[in-house]
Amino acid sequence: MTRTNATLLLLSAVALAGVVWVGARSTTAAAPLVPDAIALHLHAVEQPAGTDARAPSFSPKGVMIAFEAWRDGAPQVLVSLMGHAAPTDHPVAVPLRGQAPDAAVRQPVWHPEPKLFVTGAAEAGERLWFVAPGPGHDAVPLLSAELAPGLQSDAQVCSSGLTLLWLSEVGVQRWQRGRDEQPVTVLAGADLHGLSAAARCDRVLTARGEQVVMAPIGEGETTVLSEAGRGVVFVGDQPVWFERAGEAWQLRLGEAGAILADDVALPPSERPGVAEDGDWVLWSRPDGGGLIWAYHLPDQREVVLDTSLEQVGDLDVAQGFGQTWLAVTGRAKDSLHDGLFVVQLTEALGPPASESP
Repeated sequence: MTRTNATLLLLSAVALAGVVWVGARSTTAAAPLVPDAIALHLHAVEQPAGTDARAPSFSPKGVMIAFEAWRDGAPQVLVSLMGHAAPTDHPVAVPLRGQAPDAAVRQPVWHPEPKLFVTGAAEAGERLWFVAPGPGHDAVPLLSAELAPGLQSDAQVCSSGLTLLWLSEVGVQRWQRGRDEQPVTVLAGADLHGLSAAARCDRVLTARGEQVVMAPIGEGETTVLSEAGRGVVFVGDQPVWFERAGEAWQLRLGEAGAILADDVALPPSERPGVAEDGDWVLWSRPDGGGLIWAYHLPDQREVVLDTSLEQVGDLDVAQGFGQTWLAVTGRAKDSLHDGLFVVQLTEALGPPASESP
């Protein structure tokens, strides 16, 4: 997280009634599990039959959306153009130059231009590839040397487009165009999970077990922010994480760990989504069904969004066409596979409290 790289208006206190769209079908929204949850109107993104969607990633300005489509344990990356109301075209697969058409491709992450980085399988092992999405465009190898062993997840591109970060079996890796001939280990560790980069691209945030760790991308000292945290993400240049406090959880901000909210709905999924202006943090829960929790930092308010999916998976947030978009994967009722859905959050949400009559 894109990511999300992820301006939203303050949620209205009045839940919206209506219809939830799943593909071409529509059904009346079920009563939300949380009484004050706001019902969202989801639009399904086209994907190949029999595939499961994962890892959605909006391009800068929300013009395109990329995602993984998995079938029988093998992924491919698809890209679809966005419109003012929903994706507007058939998704296009990203092929790898010189590789078989069915070569595994995963983990899409956007460059600011926008172009797309993907992780692709090759005879020498997994490498990072680079592509300008479009008909007839295939991905070319980005690095001439094999990556550090065990490329895993959470690849991110800094806003300048010159620095790429990702998690591997040996820790947090960095590659800077024009500077690094080989990937550089920013933070060593085989048990790291979750990765987020500061807006200035000078620090990364990750978790080691239950420790929340902040490390410099260049020179400097590594800082342990918490001994009992998870769900790490940078909001601009401020680290945000969830910290266990007895039987409850707290949402914390900054190196001093200022408490933003007590008793928030946790545990969260792997990594929260963040609105591009940093006003909102959104997350799902493994046991939360189709619900998404959102916290508005300026007004310190938590709200719940109801997708009517059986279970929410991955999510991403972006700005595009004057709207704030949410992409979410999950399984619609009566479906055998996980789909990708998008929704305009600004259409569903009311004005900020400061602007209300």
